[in-house]
Amino acid sequence: MVRASYQTKYKQEILSYLRERENSTATVEEIYSALKDKNEHLDLSTVYRNIERLVKDEKLLKLRDEQGNKACYQIMGEHADCHNHLHLQCSSCGKVIHLDCTVMQQFIDHIREYHGFDPSCDNSIIFGKCKECEEKEEDGKKDT
Repeated sequence: MVRASYQTKYKQEILSYLRERENSTATVEEIYSALKDKNEHLDLSTVYRNIERLVKDEKLLKLRDEQGNKACYQIMGEHADCHNHLHLQCSSCGKVIHLDCTVMQQFIDHIREYHGFDPSCDNSIIFGKCKECEEKEEDGKKDT
């Protein structure tokens, strides 16, 4: 028998926090720090446990930071098919862009057909800088 997932106060607060940061990721420590102010009895293990359940329920996407050392999380929201496309993440601001366009499918088809390889897009991130951070950097160079 499959057990239905239920929503706890902490799950709702985690989802709410990540909804506010919809286009970026957060680590468990960042989530814990944000929630701890409102919940004095909250402990880190509770946050870990709830995050893992939300990942299992496909409410959160689990990714790795640029160095591959820490897990970070993003709310799935409208990108419920995150396992089928790559992601771009800005190294400066943390913004995540989902490559859920037709070009992505063409890329996967190309890899399968010409390289005999079936790619998995789980935890797949290409790091770089978003347009906004590039523009800020360029504007900063102009001011000096």
